[in-house]
Amino acid sequence: MSEALGATRSDSTAFGLALRSMRVAAGLSQAALAERAGLSEKAVGALERGDRTTPRPATVVLLADALGASPAERDRLLAAAHAEGRPSERGRPTDTGAASLARRGLLVPPTPLFGRQQDIAALIQLVSPSGGAARLVTLIGPGGVGKTRVALAVALELVDAFADDVWFVDLSPLRDYRLVAASVARALDVRESGGGSAHELLIDALRERQVLLVLDNFEHVLDAAPLVADLLSKCPQLSVLVTSRTALNLRAERRFMLEPLSVPRADGPHTSETMMNSPAVQLFVDRAQAIAPDFELTPSNSDALGAICRRLDGLPLAIELAAARVPLLSPDALLRRLERPFPKLSAGTRDLPSRHQTLYNTLAWSYELLGPAEQVLFRRLAVFAGGWTLEAAEAVCGGTDLPAEAVLDRLNQLVESSLVQVLNAGRDERRFGLLEIVREYAQRDLQASGEEDAIREAHAQYMSALAGESYWRLVGPEQVDWIARTAREQDNFRVALRWLLGTGQLDEAGYLLRHLQRFWWMHGQMVEARRWAELVLAADTEVPRAARANASFVAAFAALVGG
Repeated sequence: MSEALGATRSDSTAFGLALRSMRVAAGLSQAALAERAGLSEKAVGALERGDRTTPRPATVVLLADALGASPAERDRLLAAAHAEGRPSERGRPTDTGAASLARRGLLVPPTPLFGRQQDIAALIQLVSPSGGAARLVTLIGPGGVGKTRVALAVALELVDAFADDVWFVDLSPLRDYRLVAASVARALDVRESGGGSAHELLIDALRERQVLLVLDNFEHVLDAAPLVADLLSKCPQLSVLVTSRTALNLRAERRFMLEPLSVPRADGPHTSETMMNSPAVQLFVDRAQAIAPDFELTPSNSDALGAICRRLDGLPLAIELAAARVPLLSPDALLRRLERPFPKLSAGTRDLPSRHQTLYNTLAWSYELLGPAEQVLFRRLAVFAGGWTLEAAEAVCGGTDLPAEAVLDRLNQLVESSLVQVLNAGRDERRFGLLEIVREYAQRDLQASGEEDAIREAHAQYMSALAGESYWRLVGPEQVDWIARTAREQDNFRVALRWLLGTGQLDEAGYLLRHLQRFWWMHGQMVEARRWAELVLAADTEVPRAARANASFVAAFAALVGG
């Protein structure tokens, strides 16, 4: 492959020639490369022909990974793309590297996307401003079907198509629809001010801009659908791609159903080669090899793999959870375990849709394979929203039955089991998180454990202490780092405030509120600050003097600065 890349020329088709040479050397068709990279075949062809020049770095990385390029080959391919250059577009930032993409929520996935080429191509046609078919598209499907990955792939493909940018906003941590406008405004770096609400500021910011806004996990904030409708009516060049388990039921909405991956037919016969035509099997093998590099599809295990994928209804998340057990269980053993009944969940989830039950059953199976300490940590981690640090997990989840010093090893086991995700964070901080559907399962288990109150109390106390430290650090030499750190914990602060208010701990809520006030002011979030202050002051029980003083100060300050 190195020789193929070495043929790169410096003319206007350098990147296209390099890409084609690498693809041919890898023995892939355009369709196969597109499938591996999660792109459309049309896009790959356009890049090779030079019809589309200077692709985004994110697209180049996806292609390089799909080609199995070495780091050096990937860097040279990136350089070939960069060398072709392009004029700046109307009002558009020219920083197109990974950091710029991440700032807009467009994180390049670390793993390939299987079986979604046609879905991605169809969505691009719907959402693209040149297609003109729909300005609001809702990508609908059950939990674990891969809506987020597909929406992200579409967004990355369309970065060049929208003159004024593409933004990806994760709404999964939110439980209050009234916070959606402020969350979207922050993601777009539109600051609250005395000039109007976040809703009004968004309209002003987007009114004359050609932007694609991707709103992920909208099912938690369906009451915010009128906000989407209003933005679309007042911002004529805005397009919105929503992912949700249910429709928004707006007149402008175009619904796109995302089905599970296709699985091998049960009536066979199948060879190893024909089995690998199934995206579900491709995903299983890819995830298994990531953990056990010597794993391969063979004539002796192909029937079991096909049956596993059928048993899991082709749901990508369920398949990934099962594949994570390959180092411990053969495909035949995996299948036998998956065919057992799941009495733990069957009674409590009978009202769930069938595919949702399949995923919950797979989560139950993965949970039962954990050791006792991992089970304890897993359910306790459900208290966090928007992720957590190792320090936070040790402080909140550690106890007599799980020493704080043991949390790191147990957390590592949860990562290896694909139950916990490693998230991007600051340069000196590693963060972890749960996919929303996984968090829902963990929350059910936490509620059934009898320890939910204690863990939520520990979480609230930890967040209060962090807010107290943040209050003073925000005026010190580490101000920039602490603004970023506090911003990353906003969803956890909200969880803590809701818990303290719900349990009548008004003094503690007032303390937390007062120590978040400085961050809210510096971050342009005084509307939210005022709302929390009013909730404290309007509590059903008598408000203690200290709580009233803290809440009144925050409310007055918010009113003074325009919140």
